[in-house]
Amino acid sequence: MILEIAFVIFLLTPTAHSRKGCATSFCGNQSLPIRYPFQLQGQNQKKCDYLALNLTCSNVEDAPLLNLPEFGDFYVRSINYSSSTIQLHDTNDCLPSRIMNAKASNSLLMAPTYQNYTFFRCAKGNLSSSFPVISCLSNSSFSVLSTSSISRAQEISSLGCIVIQTLPIPVLYPLQYEYNGFKGDLVLTWDVGTCQACEKKQGRGAGYTVLIVFSTLLAPFLSCLALYALLMIIIYFIKLIKKAKEAIWSLARRLSACVVTRRGRQVAPAVRQTTQPSNTTQPSYVAAGSVFSNSSITNKFNTIIVGESGRIPGPNSSCCPICLEEFRPKETVKIIADCEHCFHGNCIELWLRTHNSCPLCRNAAS
Repeated sequence: MILEIAFVIFLLTPTAHSRKGCATSFCGNQSLPIRYPFQLQGQNQKKCDYLALNLTCSNVEDAPLLNLPEFGDFYVRSINYSSSTIQLHDTNDCLPSRIMNAKASNSLLMAPTYQNYTFFRCAKGNLSSSFPVISCLSNSSFSVLSTSSISRAQEISSLGCIVIQTLPIPVLYPLQYEYNGFKGDLVLTWDVGTCQACEKKQGRGAGYTVLIVFSTLLAPFLSCLALYALLMIIIYFIKLIKKAKEAIWSLARRLSACVVTRRGRQVAPAVRQTTQPSNTTQPSYVAAGSVFSNSSITNKFNTIIVGESGRIPGPNSSCCPICLEEFRPKETVKIIADCEHCFHGNCIELWLRTHNSCPLCRNAAS
């Protein structure tokens, strides 16, 4: 069980340690953390700049600034490292202009999905309010519209509008810009792995790389293994508690039996002796050797064999009242027939050499 727990910790160690390899930075008083795959320009990490994207701190409220080769500069509104998404806002507040003039590039960032939009240029006065205008591309002479719907594109064309171009637009969800005149932020995603991957590329030793690969391959089984180890620990403690409970009960039974026996021995002398008629005198003691020579006394005893449970029938405890030792399983025990008190054979024989009564109740044994 201990080996299983140690194995789980061993597998988790490289992954947990690798997350601490890349530093976190901030722009001014901004609370937005900047870490791999992003880094502030001029603060390159020796082991984490393999695939990192450079950010700069702008003069506008210290907001991070990201330059996309195909689009230009964008303010970084938020970065979600869990979902690997970054939300960008155009510095000129005209996202469609950036997209329409974009150049092909091999950026590490990509769109969650793309949707084709057709852009139209329409003369003023020919449009209804149901078609939102892209204000940053329009002027006093014409208006610029866009749509991803084929039916709406045909309707706009019927108004005498000219098609400018049709482009695949990065969108987070379908119809993102259909009814808002292309107002909103650009959301992109990345898939370059974690800091763990870049450290492996930059090298932290062959052994460390093997550990990372090993833990990655076994990642689906780690939770099950940890759960199994926890279950084994719980079962182990339950067994310990059960054994402790049994030991306590056994000790309590022994103490109780011995206390009862001692109390019986203390009370026995106070029991009144049996009175006899005035013309007949019954001695309290008999001479040594006279007890077992009398067949009537010997017949007053029964013999039993103690069972596996150690329990003795009648008003008896688990201890011999004379020697105070417990009766053992398969041991032969003698019982006085009149009062049913039990004793070891040797113990009661020695007692009756000098007494003719039960050691507990003092009733005559003959």
